[in-house]
Amino acid sequence: MAEAELRYGGVLARLHRAGAIEGGLGPRLAVDDQLRALAGRTLCRPCTGPWRHRATGAWWFALPLLAAGGLAAAGAAGRRAEAVLTTAAAGCLAAPYLFGIDYAAPRFLLPAYALLALPVAQGLPGLPGRVRPVLRPAAAAVLVLALAGHPAVQQAVLRGVVAGARTSSGDHARLAAALHRLGVRPPCLLTGDHAPPAAYCAGCASRQTGGHDASATPAAVLAAVRRLPVALLAAPGGLPPSCARGWRAAPVPDLRNLHGLQVLLPPGFRGRPPGPARASPAAADRAAASGTRAGPPPRAAGRTGPGRVRRPAPPAAAAASRGRVCGRSPASGRAARPAARRAGRPS
Repeated sequence: MAEAELRYGGVLARLHRAGAIEGGLGPRLAVDDQLRALAGRTLCRPCTGPWRHRATGAWWFALPLLAAGGLAAAGAAGRRAEAVLTTAAAGCLAAPYLFGIDYAAPRFLLPAYALLALPVAQGLPGLPGRVRPVLRPAAAAVLVLALAGHPAVQQAVLRGVVAGARTSSGDHARLAAALHRLGVRPPCLLTGDHAPPAAYCAGCASRQTGGHDASATPAAVLAAVRRLPVALLAAPGGLPPSCARGWRAAPVPDLRNLHGLQVLLPPGFRGRPPGPARASPAAADRAAASGTRAGPPPRAAGRTGPGRVRRPAPPAAAAASRGRVCGRSPASGRAARPAARRAGRPS
């Protein structure tokens, strides 16, 4: 709340700004979206696909029942107030993401899960004692198996997410290398499908002309063509926007998750020759936003808000961070070698 008052002019102003950026906040049902996201989608937007791997959501249906049992157990133990407080706080944290937006991500509900774990832990030990004595050993065995199976399911989901992230980071690194070969080098501007992560790996700014990330008009993108190397990333089978209908298409080979993605370049594009970048990605971002020509990054730290100073990251640290995210070796800028080659074994 303090940050909202200092930087945005109040809580309501911040909510209004967040709604404008994220496509609007209001009465929407996202419960089914959260269920689909549990199968390993870090961001489910748009969340229109079928609900696969339904075993990943079994615990989600059990969670409210276990929390209710924990409330009853806490009441019997004289700790009802604490259990009610944590459960109510969890509900308040989860409600905006279940009934206020039209997309989902598992991380949105992590604070609510952490709070609900307290009443659940209060009620779990007493579950076997709620059945007849002859059935208590079986009930305890079922409970142990369920508690052991849940981490196993989550581990399987984690393996899938990590494998997908590695493939995507490799695609972004190969896409950035292809852009550099075509002459799209910093300071530069990308727009279109997967433009934000590709721009980060290539050292460019990114601007979108539509959707929930819209931050520029087609006219602004065309105006940037006269100042910066600009490229549009087009998904296979999709129609480019009207401002890029006559642009030249350059396919990008060796992509896996992004197979078929094309780079569209404006007519007469010659690209920036190889050499040291004349401006940082942040400078290119400012140039794309303000319409000015990108220059060298400022040496002095600049204020980014009331009482806040943003200091630029050291070049080595920034290169290392980009290399980790984009699947490249920070020292060489090339795609990271397989683990076998790093260990000294022949590839």
